[in-house]
Amino acid sequence: MAEEVVVEGASLEEARSRAAAALGCSVEELKVEVLSEGKGGLWSRARVRIRARRAEEGQLDGRVWIEEGTVAVADPEPGGRPAVLGAGPHVRLWINEVPVGEPRPVTSLDQVRVEAEVVEGEVSVDVEVAPDGMSCVLRVRRKPREVYAVEDAEPSNRLTIRARVVESTLPPLSVEEVLARLAAAKVVYGVDREAVQQAVERGDGEPVVVARGTPPTPPVDAQIEYLFLARQEEFERQAPGRRRVFAVEPGEVLAVKKPPVAGTPGKDVHGRAVEPPPPRDAPLRAGNGTRLREDGLAVVATTVGRPERRGSLITVVPVYVVEGDADPREGPIKFKGDIVVQGDALDGTVIEAGGNLRVKGLVANATLTAGGSILVEGNVVGSKLKAGGMALVWEKWWSYWQEIDENVRDFLLALEQLREQWEKTRPEEERRIANGALIKVLLDTRYRQLPQQLEKARAATEELFEATGLEAEHPFREALGYLCHYLAEQGHMALASARELAERFELARQEAQALQQSALEAGKNANITAFYVQNSVLETTGQVVVNGKGCYNCSVYAGNGVVIGGVPGAFRGGQIISKGHVRVQQLGSPAEVRTFVQVPKHFTIRAVEAFPGVLLKAGSRVEKITAHMAVNLLGE
Repeated sequence: MAEEVVVEGASLEEARSRAAAALGCSVEELKVEVLSEGKGGLWSRARVRIRARRAEEGQLDGRVWIEEGTVAVADPEPGGRPAVLGAGPHVRLWINEVPVGEPRPVTSLDQVRVEAEVVEGEVSVDVEVAPDGMSCVLRVRRKPREVYAVEDAEPSNRLTIRARVVESTLPPLSVEEVLARLAAAKVVYGVDREAVQQAVERGDGEPVVVARGTPPTPPVDAQIEYLFLARQEEFERQAPGRRRVFAVEPGEVLAVKKPPVAGTPGKDVHGRAVEPPPPRDAPLRAGNGTRLREDGLAVVATTVGRPERRGSLITVVPVYVVEGDADPREGPIKFKGDIVVQGDALDGTVIEAGGNLRVKGLVANATLTAGGSILVEGNVVGSKLKAGGMALVWEKWWSYWQEIDENVRDFLLALEQLREQWEKTRPEEERRIANGALIKVLLDTRYRQLPQQLEKARAATEELFEATGLEAEHPFREALGYLCHYLAEQGHMALASARELAERFELARQEAQALQQSALEAGKNANITAFYVQNSVLETTGQVVVNGKGCYNCSVYAGNGVVIGGVPGAFRGGQIISKGHVRVQQLGSPAEVRTFVQVPKHFTIRAVEAFPGVLLKAGSRVEKITAHMAVNLLGE
């Protein structure tokens, strides 16, 4: 296709049309040069002769450019687009003395004025004092003064005027000025001038600690050193496994007290005194078998016996020794301290020891109770042993309540979810189903054990209230009775409000926590140790340890685990409820005698051998032994 043509026409328009056809483009895309304009005579017509070529893209458009800060405009040729001019950041533009924001077309006839900005600098100083007045943070921001100049630009159809920074200077700020600001904010103590200068020089607004107070010297609380505890530990290390009782002699210093020392005042950044807290005193009390030294800084034994600490109270408990067998015809044996029976405890013997109880012979058809541990060097048959005193009562109650606390919380959540699901999926006439019906669904399916657990908790509560003399109208007792009525005694069919059930449960939880403080104060980790046990009940806050043949047809409750060793070291028939690990050589028997073992979450049941007929519960895991096997079950 030709790049340039010379054509004629009767008129310029006709010549342009012929040229466009010859070059294959539109008339608007032509670049035309008129060669001649013919003049017609009387007998001839005028002819126009042109040279035409196809214009390059954009050649017809208008142009705008900047040179030495001045805007110049070239108008478009026919068919071209006008130039468009706009202002970028820090540039102000006027066209025909009208401020222009958005880009707009411009011609050579327009008056164009452009100006670059000058951005003034800024200074800000923020003083922040900590709530305790012990530190001060300074934030200094210095924004520079910036002078801009319009940049030159090459010719273009669309041009955005740009500006560049030609001068940038930080506004002045002296350290003295900032120190004056601090003084105005009453920050007058512990000011670090170098830190202030650093903040000024940085000027980026980042926090800089420029003042610190002097904290008070803390007090030294009174301290009690229980000397007899270290001697007791050494004694037990030197005589492992021997059934000896650690004792002290009159005149021995059992504990000494270091008096409290007051602290010294400090200062905050405002210069105000900061007083240290007063030191805490530690009471040192002398109980039975001891006395307080004249200066009040030591407890001294006054009798031979076993030293004991209960909080800040130190006592020495003497030991009562029963020579030979314990004779039930002389009545129950009761003693606040330790009791040692040199022979047997037989046929209806009742022994109550405030401390530890030791029987060197066998125990048959007897009842033994101890505030401390029980040690039977012989066999135990048909008897009831309780170790831990009041702590055991508290421990059993708290154990049953913890199980109820977890299960009832889960039950109430399931009840709420079931109610929501019911209301979403049931027709209108069925949505008003009574709460009792939904509770019955849960009790008959996922929570079959809950009524029985509630009854156990209530029995343990009644035992606790009887043993401790707590008032009968106690809020916990009433709240637990409410839960038992509606969840364990079929009372749920008359329940009007599930919300009231949840509120009563929350009340029971709060009162249980309050009661638990008493349980912690009474707590004692006592053990029961025997060689062989049959047809007996063993309950303790600590461990049950059987070192001989084993334990047969017994009910065992242990607050800190069960260990049955020896040969064969069996637990056959009955149940173990333990709050610690259970370690047994044999569980159950080849005759598949019914045997049950339960431990909490995170504790294990281990047996070298287990036989069918054994049921294990570890946390939420329940396993029934169906084949002769070893067991190592961790509660989850």
